[in-house]
Amino acid sequence: LLPIYRFDTSDKQRWNEIVLQPALDIVLRFLQNKEMDMGVIEQLQSVNRLGNVKDLKRSVAITDVEQWRNFYCTECDQSLHGQLEYAHHLKSKKHHKKRRNLNR
Repeated sequence: LLPIYRFDTSDKQRWNEIVLQPALDIVLRFLQNKEMDMGVIEQLQSVNRLGNVKDLKRSVAITDVEQWRNFYCTECDQSLHGQLEYAHHLKSKKHHKKRRNLNR
């Protein structure tokens, strides 16, 4: 079994540093059959000490996988992330204007 790693994704400004680079390092070392960097392991262990993911308070409750599925609006040629964002888009003036222009 492969281990599952949890990353601290709370700081958007440091996304490359605290999420992307460590994740790439893990994947590349795995593909090259190399041992993991101890610095990355220590960083991941500190995140794991934050507690159980189920116990964390979230600003948005994740109740259904559909909420996080990607949707695509063919009329607007736009990808939307999540059911709520897609529903808002379908009600937007931009979407309705695009549909009117396509029907002409």
